Amino acid sequence: MSLRSTRNFAVAALALAGLAASANAGITGSIITIEAKSSLGVASFEFITNSDFQNGVLVDGLSDSIDLTTEDGAVIASITNLNVMFIADPVVNMNFSVFAGAVDTVFTITSGLLTFSPLNNPDARASGGVTVTDSNGNGAWATGGYTDGKFFRAFYNGANPGEGTQYASLIDGVSVPDAFGSDKASEESAAGFTTIAGAVSSMTTQFSFTASALDQVSGTSTFVVVPSPAALTLASIGGLAMIRRKR
Repeated sequence: MSLRSTRNFAVAALALAGLAASANAGITGSIITIEAKSSLGVASFEFITNSDFQNGVLVDGLSDSIDLTTEDGAVIASITNLNVMFIADPVVNMNFSVFAGAVDTVFTITSGLLTFSPLNNPDARASGGVTVTDSNGNGAWATGGYTDGKFFRAFYNGANPGEGTQYASLIDGVSVPDAFGSDKASEESAAGFTTIAGAVSSMTTQFSFTASALDQVSGTSTFVVVPSPAALTLASIGGLAMIRRKR
């Protein structure tokens, strides 16, 4: 086999792998769910998409701000920005901005469960960040809602959104003492990718935090799972062997 045909095979193999991943990928539950609760009540929003994977990517979000209200019409919180991206390879990415209501508000923001063909001993990495902004001139704060005080968690091999084996728990609380100021915090699971032992076939992410009244919290996160370099090498060798046998 010539060097050119080997390169062509590698490109074709990657293209076929991408198509196969897209065909096998799916979303369980709403692509993103937001719950807000406070002493005023509880309200929630489920984003149901009409979109599907295009070339292995599904992207959707809100184009307008919406209020989260109780059945009685009380405004618990507002969503001013919401975007989510699922990549069949696989990747889960979320971006959001929310405003707390008239009192301190607890938020839970959960991505859909991305399912895909099992990856054996894959490498993974998670990262996230939040920005807290004082919107009424009296300072602002936000604290993580998990038992370790963190804002964000990434899970794999769960049956439902926001569930599974915990891969990472990230991002500490943020305090803004200056009127109309802002501050931020971010964290990565590791300096590079780390290996998850065993087979992985689903992933989901979630934010949980309390925000001070009438203030804004924006967040972003990415959770990536990829085949280990050893698995990719074996797949390439196996593919080349198949081509040689056919020739």
